[in-house]
Amino acid sequence: VSDGLDAGHNQDAAVDDTITVTVNLTNVDEAGRVLLSSLEPEVDTELTATLNDPDGSVSATSWQWATSSDDGSTWTDIANATSDTYTPTSDEAEMHLRATVSYTDGEGSGKNASRHSTDAVRSPQVQDVQDADTSLTSLVLAKIPFSFDSETYVYEVSTPYSDHRTRVTAEPTAESGVSVSISPSDSRPSNNGHQVDLSVGANNIIVTVTHDESGVSSTYVVRVNRERLLALIAGDGCTANIADLAPVNCGSTRFADYRIESNGSYTIDWSKWADPRPQVTGYTVTIEEYMHRTYHKNGRKISDANLQSVYEGCAFTGGSWTCAGPLVDVYHVDGSGQPTQRRTVLSNTQQTELSSTLGFTGFRTARETFYQWSGDAHDPDNEPTAVTYTTKTSEVDRYRFVPHTANDDLKTKKITIAGVVFANPFAP
Repeated sequence: VSDGLDAGHNQDAAVDDTITVTVNLTNVDEAGRVLLSSLEPEVDTELTATLNDPDGSVSATSWQWATSSDDGSTWTDIANATSDTYTPTSDEAEMHLRATVSYTDGEGSGKNASRHSTDAVRSPQVQDVQDADTSLTSLVLAKIPFSFDSETYVYEVSTPYSDHRTRVTAEPTAESGVSVSISPSDSRPSNNGHQVDLSVGANNIIVTVTHDESGVSSTYVVRVNRERLLALIAGDGCTANIADLAPVNCGSTRFADYRIESNGSYTIDWSKWADPRPQVTGYTVTIEEYMHRTYHKNGRKISDANLQSVYEGCAFTGGSWTCAGPLVDVYHVDGSGQPTQRRTVLSNTQQTELSSTLGFTGFRTARETFYQWSGDAHDPDNEPTAVTYTTKTSEVDRYRFVPHTANDDLKTKKITIAGVVFANPFAP
């Protein structure tokens, strides 16, 4: 164990004390589980069933596949489908599949386990991927290029309030055999490129790539927010920087001005508030450092209410499901994942300015898989469902200022420094 501090109350990761824990295990007969290589079967695509039994020493396995045309109410065995693999045929399209195994494990014989597909068998999808390729490899918006991937179809960008028009150019993957359309329609057909007029606020530019022969299409949405990039500006110099799209962020509150540079260094200055208050004898300042994360799907932020049953990970142990989580938006760790604690940076001093540096600026974006789960914790078949979200994580330094007077009658002030710098206001 460690309290994270040394004798002088400074941060210290050294171990303070240890104990020895003895865990005595008692063996029990645990149920086996069948796993399918896919819960969304498709005609002419082989499925594999795997038996997982914690008791070990599995032998004498006997498999049987079955179909159901009434969502699992009744099942019919498939003739000669008695191995751990099966390839659905067109006769089983729109039916559910089940794999059942009889076996012996380390606790004895007569054991059975089964698993069925969550979806009915689908008809074959378009097989010639190249011929039906409707991916978008690149899009240029107002000379700013975007990189697209095959699973992201919605992008968010901001543009300065002064820009009322933008030019869009899209390039699909396939060299021929596809058509590209952009909406809204071209407002300046006589000019090069596709011109889109922007209204103040949110604008949707829709790019559709259609395969000429099959009619298969993919639609991409770029949501452009035409807005003032910063509502509160600290000082004329910062105003000029923002107007020139220089890589800074700055602002003012009733208590202090702040400015963040492109390398993450920042300064907080509360001298304007302090100068007319000679009764203040000093300031105690503490900092809370954490990573703020938001979760997105199809370009939209997921609400906290919809994250309550989504977890970082789940496992079936000790006869019941246990899950780590649920997901939250505040993680008290630094950019490298090390835990952080609130600490004091100034202790009753008359200093009216402080500087520090963020570990990184902007959003760290990633696609991550989590697990949605609810229901009977003791049902081994009540398996969590994998869900993939786009996560946006930014670093946040939150300061708490306590002005000291003879009576300590002034309210505590707070300033939040977020790791967002307008290095490129068009960046997604």
